[in-house]
Amino acid sequence: MSANQLIPSLNTNSYGVYYLRFRVSKRLRRFFDKEYISKSLSTKDYKKAKVKAMVYRSRYLELLEVSDWIDDSTLKSKVDDYIKNTLKLITPDKLETQSKQDLGLNIKEAFALYDKWYKKQNVSEHQYKLVIKRLGTAINYFGESKLVRELTTDDIEEYIDFLTTYPNPLKSPYKSMSFKEILKLTNVPSKDFISSSMNFLTEN
Repeated sequence: MSANQLIPSLNTNSYGVYYLRFRVSKRLRRFFDKEYISKSLSTKDYKKAKVKAMVYRSRYLELLEVSDWIDDSTLKSKVDDYIKNTLKLITPDKLETQSKQDLGLNIKEAFALYDKWYKKQNVSEHQYKLVIKRLGTAINYFGESKLVRELTTDDIEEYIDFLTTYPNPLKSPYKSMSFKEILKLTNVPSKDFISSSMNFLTEN
């Protein structure tokens, strides 16, 4: 197993977070049911990203090495374990054959249900508006059509990391700006950032 095999090229998303992406070997593609593996490394630090990538990559290469001599049933079990417990990716089976009810709620639908419930709670109008506004940032980030069941811990960690360099949408001038307009801003003062350590759902 060469060093070049262990450390594939790393990429960054639009928020500067590293992710790993590499092509699945033809020998294993039928078990992964995809041509590429893409995995968020949940960090903007290159050294940390490289270590994580080496772990994910080395365990994939172990699967590739044994694929020639173990039976299909055992190999499928190992691939499933790698996807679930190493990559921690959710791979809904044959989504195209499932009904909307089977797929579960998307983020927009889940938000609507939460909004309906929260309105009935004994909270002030100010607190209600504050919570709904802040949850709206999460909806814009993930997208309304994203299924709740597809959200992973990596998604949440990446979102928390994103918030560390995102201005508080309740402060001026950001409260009058759209999500896309805020993303285009440069040189936002650090004092305006939403800290990853703050409780995003409570009042300052």
